[in-house]
Amino acid sequence: SSVLAAGGLATIATGAIVVTAELYKVGERFDAITDSMAVNTGKMGADLDALKNSVMNVGAVTASSFEEIGKIAEQVTRGFGLAGQPLEELTKQIADLNRMTGDTLNIRQLSQAVRAFGGDATSASDDLDMLKVATENTLLPLNELLTAVTNAGPAAATLGLDFEETTNLMSKLDAAGINVNSTYAALTS
Repeated sequence: SSVLAAGGLATIATGAIVVTAELYKVGERFDAITDSMAVNTGKMGADLDALKNSVMNVGAVTASSFEEIGKIAEQVTRGFGLAGQPLEELTKQIADLNRMTGDTLNIRQLSQAVRAFGGDATSASDDLDMLKVATENTLLPLNELLTAVTNAGPAAATLGLDFEETTNLMSKLDAAGINVNSTYAALTS
């Protein structure tokens, strides 16, 4: 009986050591993510803690890795100036989209495109939804469509087209077999 008890204690001790080691690895991962966010966003103290908490919140509701979520949150913070719930919602939307498409959204370019049409962080989610639907309907890669919309932005705005209309125009041109990236040159000449 005492041999069984000793064996049981040894098993519990081994399990505790394994759990402790795994928790240490998780802590190291979060330290690396936090360090990266501090360097790439310039946030410190309470702002950095809030950003880290947002990454953890998004990690609880999406299948993307914490490292991937951290990178997206950094870019969304820099590109749109978001924090808290709005940051978490857009970060989750982008993380899910990246995972579904297998591509990595160019967040900087999304920010530029949204701003080129007079939008801001509050319209980014809806604009991203429009891009997603357009790429699903045309099979045009998301970043390629985003580049076309961004490049056409100034000329399209001069013509009175908004983000949605420009996205629809670019997707219709692609569906008709017209290279959307060369469309920009035609619109500006």
